[in-house]
Amino acid sequence: MLCLIGAVSAYPWNMISAIFAFLSFVLLIGSALHRRRQRKERLKQLREDPAETHFLIPPMQQYRLSYVKQDKQEHHPDELVLPSCSEVDVVVWMNPKLDFEGEEIQLGCEGEPQNKPEPLYYFNYFISEGKAKEVHPSEDASHYRDIGGMYHIRRSIRLLKGTKVVTGIRLRTKTKGVFPFRILLMTTEGASNPIRLTLKVD
Repeated sequence: MLCLIGAVSAYPWNMISAIFAFLSFVLLIGSALHRRRQRKERLKQLREDPAETHFLIPPMQQYRLSYVKQDKQEHHPDELVLPSCSEVDVVVWMNPKLDFEGEEIQLGCEGEPQNKPEPLYYFNYFISEGKAKEVHPSEDASHYRDIGGMYHIRRSIRLLKGTKVVTGIRLRTKTKGVFPFRILLMTTEGASNPIRLTLKVD
């Protein structure tokens, strides 16, 4: 028994403790670096590719658009052809590729102000009755147009991966031309790069 106690006492426990402490430190550093790398990759995707984005042509039984031929299916083009000197409804469809907290969305056309389509107000064709069916900048402070002609919608919303989001905007077209339609997402973690679709006015 005395021999066993002596052997235990002579065992290099301090060295074992030091080894375990070192391994714990290595694991802690590795975990921190992994989280940092994940965070960096997340911010990169949030900036460069946060959501699959297209225009939406709804099924004709849901909502009628005057400028396009509709059927019973939903379509997601990247270009729309609109009539000039008209007021038309344009719907944007988004499918987030990751979860994030949205704070604002900006929509509008690039080009000369006197030529490019002008955003007028927001609408939601899913709503049959209610104040949220149409929201005008003159009536709601969270909606406004800036001096460059972009339409801003300030609203905190949690967007989940794979959960589709639809945003409708009434536009007034002017002269003929091809205009990039820009979409910008503002989140609690920063802004995305502009997403661009195309509007062709005939």
